[in-house]
Amino acid sequence: MHIDDDFFLIHNEKIDKNDKLTAKSKRRLQKSKAFNTLKSYAADWHDFTSWCQYHQLEALPAEPETIVNYINDLADNAKANTVSRRITAISENHIAAGYVSNNPAHEGMVRNAMRSIRREKGTFQHGKAPILLETLSLLAKEFDLQDITGLRDRALIYLGFAGAFRRSELVNIQIEDLTFSAEGLVIFIPQSKGDQLG
Repeated sequence: MHIDDDFFLIHNEKIDKNDKLTAKSKRRLQKSKAFNTLKSYAADWHDFTSWCQYHQLEALPAEPETIVNYINDLADNAKANTVSRRITAISENHIAAGYVSNNPAHEGMVRNAMRSIRREKGTFQHGKAPILLETLSLLAKEFDLQDITGLRDRALIYLGFAGAFRRSELVNIQIEDLTFSAEGLVIFIPQSKGDQLG
């Protein structure tokens, strides 16, 4: 059985070919995961299938031993969180292909190998360095305040700093999300990376 390496195709073909689903249901199901998550899964799945091809092993369905050997090779140069995400991508592809109850990524051997990698490598993540207020002020001076776009952009960088917003949150703010009060400005963020269900 040939399965395309692209997670999008596996996931979406199964939904598209289901005649029992309405068009509306199909559209919603295809949005069950964020676009960037699917994109990451596709890249992770491609890495796994390339590794399997090189070692002449079956990627779908994979043996638990195949996954364990893959993640141990991967762990030589990758962080524990990256390895964990690869297992999730492998699992999601097996689920999308119909291997739900017999998903090799859920085997105890795979979980134990992942525990060992986490213990060995740790899971601490280094965050990005924040912009300093002095740097922000210098940056804000570069905007043309005679131009509406310059005013908007200057307001956005100050708002982003004050609210510690992600870029995706900042660009999705609508006028209806703003509430002005005596205490200041309240901004409603309907959806964010940390709260995708709103």
